[in-house]
Amino acid sequence: FQRPLGLAMAQADAAEAISAQLLPLRNVLLAGDALTRRCRIAEYHRDRPAAPTFHEADAAPGGEGAAGWKLRGASMDAGIGSGIAGIADAGAVIVHASEYESRSVSLLSALHIVLLPVAHILPSLMHAAPLLRAQDGTKGHSAVTIIGGPSKTADIEKVLVTGVHGPAAFVIVLIDSI
Repeated sequence: FQRPLGLAMAQADAAEAISAQLLPLRNVLLAGDALTRRCRIAEYHRDRPAAPTFHEADAAPGGEGAAGWKLRGASMDAGIGSGIAGIADAGAVIVHASEYESRSVSLLSALHIVLLPVAHILPSLMHAAPLLRAQDGTKGHSAVTIIGGPSKTADIEKVLVTGVHGPAAFVIVLIDSI
């Protein structure tokens, strides 16, 4: 994890809370889910000097297609979307690919920022089992990912490397009201 952003905040404050991490960036991919839209991240940064360019992820059928979102996602400096649940005892977040959020938001950019309502934090993975069963992929998007931070490996010469697969940095922004 990168440095903590502080305690839970109102969704209206989320854009300001992550602005310092976004300002050095050039391209940011935004999920189209309701929480990400309500946080108005692109609007907050619109008139700020040196603000990144924001792009919307299109995961809808008939959208840019698998090849298009992979190429676009890999060219982004950050991806911002929302989590469907947090797992308290693991310090992890569950994200779900849907018609509003392609997997490129969470997997392909160097920085992944997850907006997570405090009310969606569950004590353990066992408590999340019913939620995971409900994500059945009826709309063609069945990928559920549990993210506990940047990937790590020490396979090569026993040297620890972070961010080998997926983002090198991961930030969770807790939203206290939705």
